[in-house]
Amino acid sequence: MFRKSLSTSTPDAERAVVPHGITTEVNGEHMRIARSIQAIAAIAAVGLLATACGNLDSTSSSDSASSAAAAPAASTAASDAAAPAGTIKVGFVSAETGPLAGFGEADKFVVDQMGAYFAENPIVAGGTSYNVEIIQKDAESDSKRAAEVAGELINTDGVDVILVHGTPEMVNPVSDQCEANQVPCISSDAPWQPYFIGRGGKPGE
Repeated sequence: MFRKSLSTSTPDAERAVVPHGITTEVNGEHMRIARSIQAIAAIAAVGLLATACGNLDSTSSSDSASSAAAAPAASTAASDAAAPAGTIKVGFVSAETGPLAGFGEADKFVVDQMGAYFAENPIVAGGTSYNVEIIQKDAESDSKRAAEVAGELINTDGVDVILVHGTPEMVNPVSDQCEANQVPCISSDAPWQPYFIGRGGKPGE
């Protein structure tokens, strides 16, 4: 398990411990919560996808149980089970530059920490191991760019899920792209009102 601190110049900096032993020191409550939410979202997204993949693997395994039992390859099967069966790709859209960059100040740190953790600890679901790859894209604090990079993550990088956070200017266009392409999206920080109403929702209906 790894631990790392992000030092600050203020003596009263708060320390936040987020999942899997990632330790950070930050100057404000917002950044502390933002880091925790990002890490939790990444873990939750990967866990859900791995579980879904594991269930699919279990179904296909039971369907072919009779033929597998007849194959005299126990040692090979054991070796294959130990190796990752594939890679779960997680896309992450944030504002690293531009006027909203304050929301993305901690993002690279969190992504690097999560990447290092998953490199040493593949996700296991249903007895099957999966590598995890996190692909980060800068939306440049622009709604159109946010939609563009979300499209790139889906159509070019082939991600399985997208994480996004910040203001509605970042979250809404990414969510729209994910919904149009039937890709799961997990968002944080944006208030529900502009997210729901801004995307055509009507309260009370």
